[in-house]
Amino acid sequence: MFGKVSERNLPLNPSVLSEPTLFNDPLTDEERAELESAVKKDEKDAAKLIQIRGFERKPRKALDTANLEVREEHIYLEVDNREDYTELDPEVTDTLVLAPVQIYVRRIIRHKLVLKSNLQIKDPNGKPSIGSFSGTAFA
Repeated sequence: MFGKVSERNLPLNPSVLSEPTLFNDPLTDEERAELESAVKKDEKDAAKLIQIRGFERKPRKALDTANLEVREEHIYLEVDNREDYTELDPEVTDTLVLAPVQIYVRRIIRHKLVLKSNLQIKDPNGKPSIGSFSGTAFA
């Protein structure tokens, strides 16, 4: 026999195996019994393989909240000089609330603020332009 031989990769049918001709010694009854038991063991291991098929996940359907009451809660940041800030688009979170007698949508609106630049504080009516910066704006 030439090449790599491994007992783990024995063929399932022992009759396929040929007698070893390297030393012209036939297999003994004990070796043949070991070979047949190894083949039976491999057949059992092959039968134990389990295939698990994945399933396709479906996205959740959007809830129809058109007929439900909406209770809004506004959350404002506590700042000292509100005039120094510009409000951005609020972040809105909808939660479906089930009370014992009623069901409604609780809408939380978080208002966000951004600090105005020095130019906007000095001249509230002027709009800052992106391309024209003066040296004193960054001082």
